[in-house]
Amino acid sequence: MLLLLKLLRGIIKGIASQAAPWQIVVATILGVVAGFVPVLSPSIGPGLLGLAAFVIALLVNCHLGSFLAWFGVCTAMSKLMLLGPAIMVGDQLVPVAQWAAYNPLAAACHLNHTGHLGNTVIAVLLAPLAGWMMYRLTVRFRAWLLGWQEQRRRTAAAAQVVTTPWLVRLGLWFFGLD
Repeated sequence: MLLLLKLLRGIIKGIASQAAPWQIVVATILGVVAGFVPVLSPSIGPGLLGLAAFVIALLVNCHLGSFLAWFGVCTAMSKLMLLGPAIMVGDQLVPVAQWAAYNPLAAACHLNHTGHLGNTVIAVLLAPLAGWMMYRLTVRFRAWLLGWQEQRRRTAAAAQVVTTPWLVRLGLWFFGLD
């Protein structure tokens, strides 16, 4: 539970960072894809699609903190989905899994296993949705934060004006209170 809270904290830090919204969107999409597909499985070996997502994330100028946070969250989700929903989706795509068994590139991506095929389909459907959600959340949060910081700056400036001694004396003289 603590690990998931740390990963969610990483996502929030990415939203509040100085990275451009497109960098966060690219990191989110790549993190979701890398989280759902097998990357380095001890039982079936490295997955080509997962390793490609990692390499692209390192080569493209994306927010690596958001990538790793989404990778962690989606890896946990994929382990849970591999027991049920991923198998159900993969069972609907048995002809694709059979084709992937004879295609070396698709077999290197582990698309011949119905569970991993189901997770890959879920990742392809979920990644654009998560990217769009992160874009909207980033833009709205930063607009709210900018307004909040402007309000704080005005309040601080007003407090500085009041604490200036010569300005206070001038105000007291003007209103005849000295």
